[in-house]
Amino acid sequence: TDCSQLGERMLLKLIGRLVRRPLPPPPPPATVLATVRLVIERLVASTVGRTLVVAAGVCALLVLGARAHADAHAELYLSRATLAYYEERHAHRRKKLRTERRPSCLTLALEHATNNPFVSSTFGKPPSRYERAKLALSTFTLLPMRLVALALLGAAAWLLASIALLGLREPPGAPLPRPLSRVRRVFARPIRWVLRAMLFALGFYYIRVRGRPARRSRAPVLVCNHVTFVEPLALAWLVDGCFVAAAEWVSMPVVGTVARALMTIPVHRTSPTSRKDVAAVINARATYPAWAHGPAVCLFPEGTTTNGTAMIHFKLGAFAPGVAVQPVVVRFPHAHFDPSWVEAGPPLPALVRSMLCQLVNHLELTFLPPYVPSADEARDARLFGDNVRRVMASALGVECTGHTLDDVALQREARQLHLPVDAAVVEMDVLARLFEADRQTVAAVMRSFASLDHEGKGALTLDEWVQAVSAADKDADGRAGGGTPSSTRDELEAVFRLLDVDETGTLDFREYLLGTLLMNTGVGGGKHHDDALRFAWLALAGSLDARLDRAQVRRLLCLPGNEHSLTDTRAMELFEEVDVNHDGRIEWSEFRACADTHPELLQAFSQRMVTRTAPPPPAG
Repeated sequence: TDCSQLGERMLLKLIGRLVRRPLPPPPPPATVLATVRLVIERLVASTVGRTLVVAAGVCALLVLGARAHADAHAELYLSRATLAYYEERHAHRRKKLRTERRPSCLTLALEHATNNPFVSSTFGKPPSRYERAKLALSTFTLLPMRLVALALLGAAAWLLASIALLGLREPPGAPLPRPLSRVRRVFARPIRWVLRAMLFALGFYYIRVRGRPARRSRAPVLVCNHVTFVEPLALAWLVDGCFVAAAEWVSMPVVGTVARALMTIPVHRTSPTSRKDVAAVINARATYPAWAHGPAVCLFPEGTTTNGTAMIHFKLGAFAPGVAVQPVVVRFPHAHFDPSWVEAGPPLPALVRSMLCQLVNHLELTFLPPYVPSADEARDARLFGDNVRRVMASALGVECTGHTLDDVALQREARQLHLPVDAAVVEMDVLARLFEADRQTVAAVMRSFASLDHEGKGALTLDEWVQAVSAADKDADGRAGGGTPSSTRDELEAVFRLLDVDETGTLDFREYLLGTLLMNTGVGGGKHHDDALRFAWLALAGSLDARLDRAQVRRLLCLPGNEHSLTDTRAMELFEEVDVNHDGRIEWSEFRACADTHPELLQAFSQRMVTRTAPPPPAG
């Protein structure tokens, strides 16, 4: 009891100090509840006490509100996450259904479209401030000194090459029938060190080399990926080898003399027999005993330069002899300056200038073990080349693609048509295998796409697609004015959705090309006849369960300006013949059965929806 009374007095004394007002000693309470009640009354009676009570109440309300807000936010987050989860599932399901609707060959062809090996990493991007400052400073310091050094080294290489070729009777534009004599090669060998000095003048102070070049007796042929003009200089320094180059380079005054001293094989691109002639020379140098002590044959089987992000289609000249080859892979590590010499990149003069203005350039070469072909590979050059390509791609850490030299030619065609050069890369090897397409056919379709893409963006939105194709119809029909009928727009929109395989909302040249090739190869019972029929039906009807009425068939077969257009009477006769159950509508099964005997159905759709503006491919 004494302790409780003492505690009560201490509590009252503390409250008195808080309210800064002396409190008279209260009579001793009978119970603890009475004491608490008395304390509360005293607090409420004072101003500070009332303030404390109000503050405590506000704090309690804030705590309760924060707790309720946190609970509501957690519930909302869970609901959003749940909705996002189910939305993702439904989107994936819808995409899967759309993919199942599309022809399989279109999806298969676009699965290969990954990296573009003919586009520089700096293409279309402005140089950084650091790069601009470096170019401005190096133009007046490094560039003049390096140009003078390259000129002196070029003169030294030309002098050594002239001495090595002194008295040689073979014409400059023809390949050497036998290796240079030992005396001549004594003067030609120092050229390799001059080339290394030229690499030093280009900024390649240190070249990292992994592995070792194999002897000619183990690997008469050496194959390497091609990124820029530097690899021949590096390989000529490291390997006693001869190269294949265009006859224009071999015929040049200084460069041609050095190339002849290195026993380069010239290629006459204008000659129709050039490919066979070069293959015969490569086979002779790789297998004939007269060249047993000569240089190895160094080839770039890609046939062109790339940005190093993919291993493109190989030419077969290096693998036709059926002898062992040594793969070599090169890398150009860089942070600001991309040295790749590609079509969608800086031209050669600008590339050389930028390379000369770099403080340092980096080059890595890796000599892989010689690849000895099996009996099947020795008989099949394509199998041999594909297997070597996979080995080189694995060493580089890149993928093998179906790009070829024809893709570079298409880029030049796109430049003339004012289309983006990076959009003209279509993997010609893939198209040749799927649709048996050649470069002339693809170029004709590109001209058709350019006639639709008035802005030269390389891609069409849905409205641009409908407007461009409808305008082409009006021009063919001789009509003017007016908008696009809703039925025709629905069909064009269906075609757009089917061709837009990557679902970006735009139709690029590659997707348009695939649709055109699909219809061209499907007409007349071609390779993709079933896929073309399915594509046409889905564009017209929307689904396999839908049906076509008379008006839709009339619009399909009686389009003015269509070379496969039918008269209204003939179209209705064909409709009655296709409509087996005579219900006034055509089902998918009836359309599919009739298309085999009436190819004009698929031809009319092809001309109406996809290929109407495409000119016929050139003869031959």
